[in-house]
Amino acid sequence: MDSNFMFILSLICILNFHFLETFANETQEESKLETYIVHVEAPETQIFTQSEDLKSFAARLSPDEVKEMEKKPGFVSALPEKVLPLHTTHSPNFLGLNQNMGFWRDSNYGKGVIIGVLDTGIFPDHPSFNDEGMPPPPAKWKGKCEFNVTSCNNKLIGARFFQRDNTPLDEDGHGTHTASTAAGNFVKGANLFGNANGTAVGMAPLAHLAIYKLFSRKLGPYNFSVAHEAPWILTVGASTIDRMIRATAVLGNNELFEGESAFQPMDFSSAFLPLVYAGMLNSSDLYAQYCFPESLNKTDVIRGKIVVCESGGIERIAKGQAVKDAGGTAMILVNSERYGNTIAAEAHVLPATQLSYADGLKVKAYINSTLNPVAKILFKGTLIGDDRAPVVAAFSSRGPNFASPGILKPDILGPGLNILAAWPVSWKTILKQNLHLTSYQVPQCLVLISAGLRLCSKARTPTGLQLPLSRQS
Repeated sequence: MDSNFMFILSLICILNFHFLETFANETQEESKLETYIVHVEAPETQIFTQSEDLKSFAARLSPDEVKEMEKKPGFVSALPEKVLPLHTTHSPNFLGLNQNMGFWRDSNYGKGVIIGVLDTGIFPDHPSFNDEGMPPPPAKWKGKCEFNVTSCNNKLIGARFFQRDNTPLDEDGHGTHTASTAAGNFVKGANLFGNANGTAVGMAPLAHLAIYKLFSRKLGPYNFSVAHEAPWILTVGASTIDRMIRATAVLGNNELFEGESAFQPMDFSSAFLPLVYAGMLNSSDLYAQYCFPESLNKTDVIRGKIVVCESGGIERIAKGQAVKDAGGTAMILVNSERYGNTIAAEAHVLPATQLSYADGLKVKAYINSTLNPVAKILFKGTLIGDDRAPVVAAFSSRGPNFASPGILKPDILGPGLNILAAWPVSWKTILKQNLHLTSYQVPQCLVLISAGLRLCSKARTPTGLQLPLSRQS
């Protein structure tokens, strides 16, 4: 009998034994288990396989079971599952696309194309995924919808999951976000608290969507951090766009520093307020500079003041909540050196602005130079025309190719910072629940624009698509 066939049967026996024992000792054994992605050689007579190309499966195993598995013929590897950080209205205009003329119109907006999105799932009820004006799926489509029957439609034609929660539903938000930037339908009046107002639309609004619930990642700004480095895979970096949601910090010495914030209060005073650096509140508390709630709750010094907080440690919106809970009036969030000039327009819970690393150093230098530092924040709303854009975002993965450094990566760059797009829940709900989301810092996934470029290229492989995509970008 084929040795690989015997290996699979042996593995099934091991797993069955494990499941029985776990059932009897669930509480004691559960902590020892990890999810492993197991790769095996294809047997001559296949019993099962995840696909035609990938001979792998996921299983909850103990370290001892993995060691036993390694002894079996046909075993290739068993890698622990990793939880990876996730990192996609004005973008079409910024890219030079016009709805009723030119290249975008000639591409037919992706009509007849199926875009596969491998990410964290999707929230099917979002208006970006309505099927108004959508034709039926192509006859060649053989996929499945693992939602209930009514959740899929002519826009969302397939949804599958490859995780333990047994649903393609997006509980993270990243997958919904990227799917809408790729192929979201036209949604009029999209905005965030009145900012970035307009009609939101994906790059291929007439394309169909097939969703596969997995994961995604961005690991910049370190060299060799790009995840998909093979030369035949089109790798897309994330950049800024020329839209800003401006919030300007003004110091008592009249220095101005331009930042951003999605929360733009109309009634915030333009008078100077006392300014304090959280890192000076308690020199023995290493967490104070990051505005941890536990650190700020120990003092009344920040009451009625604008508080300067360092990025890092906890989520950015959580810092603002900590400042607010401790009596602070506003917050100036300054970047770490790693994130440099990459500024997020966050939906803060109090008047705030985020500044670059270099500007943050100047603000702290001012505080140290005077006995009574003061500042104010001026909110200027949505502005178009940042002539520095596009600039590579700090979180965007860097190349080159690790195996062959002569292959430069990423291949092209696309809008990926402060992009207004679909999210599973409303921002009002988020703020009411005091939850934080990543302020739409998601790469624009221009690789998916190939759905709208098929009229411009006869290529049949990702490698062949790279040249026309790069030219158009």
